[in-house]
Order: sequence, then structure tokens, then C-alpha cells
Amino acid sequence: MGFKPSYGRYAGAGIKGLAPSFDTLGTITPDVKTAVLADSVLKGPVPTASTVKSAVPKRVGVCRTPWWDQAEDSTRMALQKAGACLGGETPVEDVDLSAFKAAADLHVTIMSYEACQALGWEYAEQRALLSSQIVSLIEAGRAIGYATYRQALAEADRLRAQIADVFTRYDLLLAPAAPGEAPKKEDGTGSPIFSRIWTLLRLPTVTLPGFTGVNGLPVGIQLLGAFGEDESLLDYATWAETLFPARPVPSICVQDTGHE
Repeated sequence: MGFKPSYGRYAGAGIKGLAPSFDTLGTITPDVKTAVLADSVLKGPVPTASTVKSAVPKRVGVCRTPWWDQAEDSTRMALQKAGACLGGETPVEDVDLSAFKAAADLHVTIMSYEACQALGWEYAEQRALLSSQIVSLIEAGRAIGYATYRQALAEADRLRAQIADVFTRYDLLLAPAAPGEAPKKEDGTGSPIFSRIWTLLRLPTVTLPGFTGVNGLPVGIQLLGAFGEDESLLDYATWAETLFPARPVPSICVQDTGHE
């Protein structure tokens, strides 16, 4: 599972930055319990005792997001099944996030502008060593004016205040993690369209596995909490983890070398 905490929860010392408005250190762990343990070490200057507990949210909101038309059948089925799993124990209802449609473009604008600054030396001196994706990101940032960047920052702040209002009704949000099944290695990391909004809003996110798509490959589901409510999100994720299907155990291929 993956855990990306609220923006600023973990120090980024020693990590090469890309976009200061969004850069967030996260963890990938076998289960929620291990993520809680890692959080107890990373969240402050002094490690604290970790407490793993399960909590049932009073109400869950299902967010198909404004980009639902990009969701493949595997993601559509996984989100429906996830909602049904949680709905057996607590109220679950749809949440309209059409007012956040600009979030993805705002994220790209801010990230491109800041990446252009953060990687200015690399672009000028070692461009041949950069991936084509990073070069394109930097060049997009070079075309963005300062006024446009500042306007995007202001709009992002407005949307963050707006999502805070959503969490006055819902303790937990449920959303797709990606358009479809996990991509093959040669196809890259896949589209981030369903994550851009949460990165812009700086919310803590847990991505749980367990579901599979039409080709038998994993399909993740995101759980989201209010900004700064990381402990509550991990408690809810501990509960949800017991309700979602058990994650598939990968087969291990052992080559017979002919030796005992």
C-alpha cells in the first residue's frame, strides 16, 4: 500500500526537489500497520510510539472526480466494489466534485513552473541526461509567466478552502487511483490524472490494493482524509483494509539450475 501524508508532515531534507508547492515524502509498505510505524518515526524530530487502531468513519463520500470519463472498466468496477465493501458498515454516498475540474490543469501549471526553476541547472548543463518527460516539463514551465503562476497559486488556495468544507460532511473520501490496471514496466508509470487533484489540495492519501482488473492485474483505490488528519486517515485505512479483498500473492519463479 502507499501512504502520502499531508503536505509538510515529513521533512524533505536530502531529497532533490521538483515542485516546492507539492513535494511530499511518502511510504510504500506491505500494510497499513507498517505505514503507521513509519509515520511514528518520520512525522517528528523524535520517534513516537505507534498506535494501530481501526476506526469506522461516520460517512464516506465516493468521488468519481471530473475525469471519470477516463476511467477504464477495471477502475469503474473496483470503485463500485470498494464502495459496496464500506457501505456494509457505514453510510456511503456520491460526492460531486465538478467544482474542482480546474485542479488538474492548475497542478500542471504550478508543477511545470517550479520544476523549471528547481531543475534549471540540470537543464542548462546536463540536458542530455534528463528524460524526455522531464525536459518537456521544464520547457512547459519556461513558457509560463509569473503572473499566470501566481494566479494558479491563488486558485489552488481557494480550492483547498473548498475541499475543507467537503470534509465537514464526510470523514473519508473514496476515489480511483488510476485510470485502469497497473501498467506493464515497459509502459511507464501510467497516467496521474486521478492523483493531480489530491496533490494540488495537499491531502493525505492512502492507496490500497486488493482489487484486480479484467486482465488480472492490480487496481488501486484511494482513501483520502482532511488536511492534517493523517492519524484519522490511517485509522480508517486500517478498518478498510480488513474489508477490501486480500491482495493477490505474486508467484515466485525459481529457475532450476540443475544443482542441489
